[in-house]
Amino acid sequence: MGHIQVNLPETLHRQIENIAQKESVSLSQYVIYALTRQITMGYTVQPVFEKELREQKADFEKTVESLGPPASSEKMRQFMAVREIGEPERELPPEVVRRLQKKISDQAQFGEKS
Repeated sequence: MGHIQVNLPETLHRQIENIAQKESVSLSQYVIYALTRQITMGYTVQPVFEKELREQKADFEKTVESLGPPASSEKMRQFMAVREIGEPERELPPEVVRRLQKKISDQAQFGEKS
Protein backbone atom coordinates (compact mmCIF):
# COMPACT_ATOMS: atom_id res chain seq x y z
CA MET A 1 0.00 0.00 0.00
CA GLY A 2 1.28 3.45 -0.88
CA HIS A 3 1.91 6.20 1.61
CA ILE A 4 1.52 9.96 1.22
CA GLN A 5 1.81 12.82 3.64
CA VAL A 6 -0.42 15.81 3.01
CA ASN A 7 -0.46 19.12 4.86
CA LEU A 8 -4.06 20.27 5.21
CA PRO A 9 -5.43 23.59 6.42
CA GLU A 10 -6.54 23.13 10.02
CA THR A 11 -10.20 23.82 9.24
CA LEU A 12 -10.29 21.18 6.50
CA HIS A 13 -8.54 18.69 8.78
CA ARG A 14 -11.17 19.26 11.48
CA GLN A 15 -14.02 18.89 8.96
CA ILE A 16 -12.64 15.58 7.72
CA GLU A 17 -12.13 14.35 11.27
CA ASN A 18 -15.70 15.26 12.19
CA ILE A 19 -17.14 13.45 9.18
CA ALA A 20 -14.97 10.37 9.85
CA GLN A 21 -16.15 10.28 13.48
CA LYS A 22 -19.79 10.52 12.38
CA GLU A 23 -19.20 7.63 9.97
CA SER A 24 -17.39 5.66 12.71
CA VAL A 25 -14.27 5.20 10.60
CA SER A 26 -10.68 6.34 10.97
CA LEU A 27 -9.44 9.53 9.36
CA SER A 28 -7.36 7.46 6.91
CA GLN A 29 -10.32 5.28 5.96
CA TYR A 30 -12.47 8.32 5.28
CA VAL A 31 -9.78 10.02 3.19
CA ILE A 32 -9.37 6.83 1.12
CA TYR A 33 -13.15 6.65 0.66
CA ALA A 34 -13.38 10.32 -0.38
CA LEU A 35 -10.48 10.06 -2.85
CA THR A 36 -11.83 6.84 -4.35
CA ARG A 37 -15.26 8.38 -4.77
CA GLN A 38 -13.82 11.46 -6.45
CA ILE A 39 -11.63 9.47 -8.84
CA THR A 40 -14.36 7.02 -9.87
CA MET A 41 -16.69 9.89 -10.71
CA GLY A 42 -14.48 10.43 -13.77
CA TYR A 43 -15.53 7.00 -15.05
CA THR A 44 -19.24 7.67 -15.02
CA VAL A 45 -21.35 7.68 -18.15
CA GLN A 46 -21.81 11.18 -19.50
CA PRO A 47 -25.21 12.31 -20.76
CA VAL A 48 -25.76 12.70 -24.49
CA PHE A 49 -27.44 15.95 -25.43
CA GLU A 50 -30.71 15.75 -27.32
CA LYS A 51 -29.30 17.36 -30.49
CA GLU A 52 -26.38 14.93 -30.60
CA LEU A 53 -28.74 12.02 -29.99
CA ARG A 54 -30.96 13.11 -32.90
CA GLU A 55 -27.89 13.44 -35.16
CA GLN A 56 -26.65 9.98 -34.19
CA LYS A 57 -30.08 8.48 -34.79
CA ALA A 58 -30.33 10.18 -38.21
CA ASP A 59 -26.86 8.89 -39.16
CA PHE A 60 -27.80 5.39 -38.02
CA GLU A 61 -31.08 5.43 -39.96
CA LYS A 62 -29.29 6.73 -43.07
CA THR A 63 -26.75 3.90 -42.78
CA VAL A 64 -29.45 1.26 -42.31
CA GLU A 65 -31.40 2.71 -45.25
CA SER A 66 -28.30 2.61 -47.48
CA LEU A 67 -28.04 -1.13 -46.88
CA GLY A 68 -31.44 -1.71 -48.42
CA PRO A 69 -33.98 -4.28 -47.28
CA PRO A 70 -32.93 -6.88 -46.30
CA ALA A 71 -29.18 -6.53 -45.84
CA SER A 72 -27.34 -9.69 -46.78
CA SER A 73 -24.60 -11.10 -44.59
CA GLU A 74 -22.09 -10.28 -47.32
CA LYS A 75 -23.24 -6.66 -47.55
CA MET A 76 -23.03 -6.33 -43.74
CA ARG A 77 -19.46 -7.73 -43.81
CA GLN A 78 -18.54 -5.23 -46.53
CA PHE A 79 -19.98 -2.39 -44.50
CA MET A 80 -18.16 -3.47 -41.35
CA ALA A 81 -14.89 -3.74 -43.28
CA VAL A 82 -14.98 -0.07 -44.33
CA ARG A 83 -16.52 1.45 -41.21
CA GLU A 84 -14.70 4.15 -39.32
CA ILE A 85 -13.04 2.77 -36.22
CA GLY A 86 -12.79 5.39 -33.50
CA GLU A 87 -10.21 5.63 -30.79
CA PRO A 88 -11.26 4.46 -27.31
CA GLU A 89 -12.02 7.22 -24.82
CA ARG A 90 -8.91 8.21 -22.86
CA GLU A 91 -10.75 7.72 -19.57
CA LEU A 92 -11.34 4.02 -20.20
CA PRO A 93 -8.87 1.75 -18.43
CA PRO A 94 -6.84 -0.43 -20.85
CA GLU A 95 -8.39 -3.63 -19.45
CA VAL A 96 -11.91 -2.37 -20.24
CA VAL A 97 -10.81 -1.48 -23.79
CA ARG A 98 -9.31 -4.97 -24.27
CA ARG A 99 -12.50 -6.65 -23.02
CA LEU A 100 -14.70 -4.55 -25.33
CA GLN A 101 -12.43 -5.21 -28.30
CA LYS A 102 -12.59 -8.95 -27.57
CA LYS A 103 -16.40 -8.84 -27.40
CA ILE A 104 -16.54 -7.02 -30.74
CA SER A 105 -14.12 -9.53 -32.27
CA ASP A 106 -16.10 -12.47 -30.88
CA GLN A 107 -19.34 -11.01 -32.27
CA ALA A 108 -17.74 -10.49 -35.69
CA GLN A 109 -16.56 -14.12 -35.75
CA PHE A 110 -19.96 -15.36 -34.60
CA GLY A 111 -21.67 -13.28 -37.28
CA GLU A 112 -19.42 -14.71 -39.99
CA LYS A 113 -20.29 -18.27 -38.99
CA SER A 114 -24.03 -17.73 -39.15
